[in-house]
Amino acid sequence: MGLYATFEQTTPEEFKRVVDVNLMGQVYGTMATLPHLKREGRGALVHVSSLEANRSFPFHSAYAASKHGIDGFLEALRVELRHEGAHHGDPGAAGDD
Repeated sequence: MGLYATFEQTTPEEFKRVVDVNLMGQVYGTMATLPHLKREGRGALVHVSSLEANRSFPFHSAYAASKHGIDGFLEALRVELRHEGAHHGDPGAAGDD
C-alpha cells in the first residue's frame, strides 16, 4: 500500500495505515505461519519488499519507512532462525517483466 504525499501532508492515521498494511501484515503472517513451518520441519516464508527499502523517493515517507522496516524485521528473523539451525534462503530480487 502506498501513499503519495509530502511528509507534512501525511496525517498520523495515514502513516500508520501504510505501516500497518505493509510491515505489520508481513509480521502477523509470519507469526501465524512460522510455528507450523517449524513443526513440519519444512516450508518457506516469502516476503515482498521494495527497491524503496534501500533507496527512498520523495513523497513516499510512509511507504519507504514500512519497506525499511520489513528489511530490518527480516534480517533479525534470519539471524534468529540461523541461530536455531534453520535453513534460510538469501534475499533475492525478482523482476516484474
